[in-house]
Amino acid sequence: MYRHMWLTHEVARSVGVDLSAAMHDRSLDPRRYSEIVTKCRASGCDRACALHLSTLKNGQQEQVQDYCANKDLIDRLSKLKEQP
Repeated sequence: MYRHMWLTHEVARSVGVDLSAAMHDRSLDPRRYSEIVTKCRASGCDRACALHLSTLKNGQQEQVQDYCANKDLIDRLSKLKEQP
C-alpha cells in the first residue's frame, strides 16, 4: 500500500499538484484520495510508473502519463491549481 501511496503523491507532485494541500483546501475529499491510491494499486502499472518517475529531470513533467489510472483526476487538480 505504501508504494502506491508514494507513487500517487509523486505523480501528482511531478505536475505541481500537492495532494495533501488539495485535501486541506477541500478540492480533494479524503475518501476520494483513498480511492485513487486503491485505483493505483489495482492498475498494475506500478513498475512502469516508478521507472518513469526515476527518469524525470528534477522530478517534473508536463503531464501525467496516459497509462496512469489517476490521470484524469490529477489533470483536473492541476487545472484547479492554475486558476486564480
